[in-house]
Amino acid sequence: MLELGVSFAFVGSQYPLQVSGKEFRINLLLYHFRLHCFVVIDLKVVEFEPELSGKINFYVSAVDDLLRSEQDQPTIEQLEMELETAAQELKIEDAEQ
Repeated sequence: MLELGVSFAFVGSQYPLQVSGKEFRINLLLYHFRLHCFVVIDLKVVEFEPELSGKINFYVSAVDDLLRSEQDQPTIEQLEMELETAAQELKIEDAEQ
């Protein structure tokens, strides 16, 4: 988290949100106390697909509707992608140990 810089507060990992009676989980939810906004981070270990941006936009809307107060700024999104080959390398290393 230090790599993100100062002013971030950890809200939760796999943070649950209830939307229309269904539970959804955000990979990482932070709050930036200088910008006064939530930050949704979605971590993926696959190549980018357009559906991923729709999913993170859904999370941002849900956080704005359910958590954001009148004093907060709109939620910021961050989609973090890893190359699929990096995940495969980790699986190979784990199997060798």
